[in-house]
Amino acid sequence: MNLRDVTGGMLREAVAIYLEEAYGGAKPRRRVPDLSQAASASDALPLMEDESRRHADGQRARRWVLRLGNSRYPNMKLALEEYLLAGEFVFTVDTHDEAVVLPGDPDAAAWGEIRRWNLALKRRIEERWRRSGLPTYAALKEILARAAVARPPGPPRGTVLVVDDEPDIADTVEAILAADGWAVRKAGDGPEALEALRRGRPDLVLMDYEMPRMKGTEVCARIRRSRTDRDIPILLATAAMVDLAAIADADGFLVKPYQRGVLLSFVGHLAGRRKGAAAGAPAAPPRRPGRAAIRRRGRGGPVGSVPSSTDTDEE
Repeated sequence: MNLRDVTGGMLREAVAIYLEEAYGGAKPRRRVPDLSQAASASDALPLMEDESRRHADGQRARRWVLRLGNSRYPNMKLALEEYLLAGEFVFTVDTHDEAVVLPGDPDAAAWGEIRRWNLALKRRIEERWRRSGLPTYAALKEILARAAVARPPGPPRGTVLVVDDEPDIADTVEAILAADGWAVRKAGDGPEALEALRRGRPDLVLMDYEMPRMKGTEVCARIRRSRTDRDIPILLATAAMVDLAAIADADGFLVKPYQRGVLLSFVGHLAGRRKGAAAGAPAAPPRRPGRAAIRRRGRGGPVGSVPSSTDTDEE
């Protein structure tokens, strides 16, 4: 939905549904901004936190959030964001629960339970939004299906394994890649991704960083230890605060929300580099941005990069 078509009434309904599911009628743990006088999104946005991001190619992905929390966790957010399709805004819940839990941490089990609970809550809220006619990723998927461009004639450009625990996002990414000529396989989490790799090698793995059962970084490490799959390029997508050392096994990363052009550029670069090397052609030299270009969550700064530390496979 275009931002100008998002009304104050929609925002109030989105907040009311969120609070009802998150607190069950109890008092919210976070202050809720007064949106009663907002007639449009432009009236409400000054009351929200601006988390818009500018990518390295200059494209800007706009995003505003309300940190409303829930009855068990204070940092979950309601987000209104532009993701994948320029000009199309959706409501989504950001669980914001990506804190690092070290092996042996006595709180690991409890933290895992909180993450599962947050994910289930997120899905309930977003399903109620969808049933109420509010714009969600399910609606974005339908827009893409209606506007889909026929796959270019001839064989696919290559195969991308998309790994994401959010089916609507995975389906939307699949539609974008398929329209650009890529064959797509999907997995819902880390173990499913490893099983998919056993069934066949893709030209690229596009994987969410934060997933239940197994983090994207753990899947990366297992792929790099595999004699048969270690050379497959891996592109991590994340909305989290990321330590570059934690993603050393990945060939690149995208910071959510990102735009369709950024996604296709990264996929074409990384998958094309592998296909060229497999065919005996010299691989195109990767971009080597300075560390300033590899921003973790810098506001207004470029985000998304191909880290130079992972340009060459380990021996």
